[in-house]
Amino acid sequence: MLGPQFASGATFNYGLYRNSRFDALLRAADREVSRAKAIGLYRRAEAMLVRDMPAIPLWFYRDTSGYSRRIAAPRLTPFGWLDPVSVRPA
Repeated sequence: MLGPQFASGATFNYGLYRNSRFDALLRAADREVSRAKAIGLYRRAEAMLVRDMPAIPLWFYRDTSGYSRRIAAPRLTPFGWLDPVSVRPA
């Protein structure tokens, strides 16, 4: 997700962020054979984004909810949606 959103000239880089050091870290991480080393490089690139703050992550969404005494303890998914498998009669 770092490359498509923040690499120079990337498709979803709507803020037009450009940092040659960041791009170099991504390229090095993409080429790295060692998973552990690649993750370390991606983390360094991510830390650079935090310092540069090219975007502010904002989200808000709308939930639809309801209530019934006939349903026993429905659960939500990690995304806040109703888990239909959890819907059971009370």
